[in-house]
Amino acid sequence: MKKRWLPILLIVFVILAFTVPTTEDYNEALKNKIKKETGNHILVNVGVSLLGDVMNTLIDTSTSCQKYVVIRACETKITNSDRFKSIGLLNYYIFY
Repeated sequence: MKKRWLPILLIVFVILAFTVPTTEDYNEALKNKIKKETGNHILVNVGVSLLGDVMNTLIDTSTSCQKYVVIRACETKITNSDRFKSIGLLNYYIFY
């Protein structure tokens, strides 16, 4: 019975390891989260779209990411009280 589970666990581990999202994926996910939290306000959408490179630079300078084997944990600190935390796996970021 144990011998059957080992290949399955190995396959799942390899899939998880190859589908860890990148920091660029985090930037896009955070921009979408900002747009969603503002209620998809038209001015915010236009501002985020127009300031693409500037927004990426701001996100990069205020973000710290740790990559583990099967996940990536990222935190963006905007102010002392405003933070975005997320865990990325399977090419998707989950904010909490």
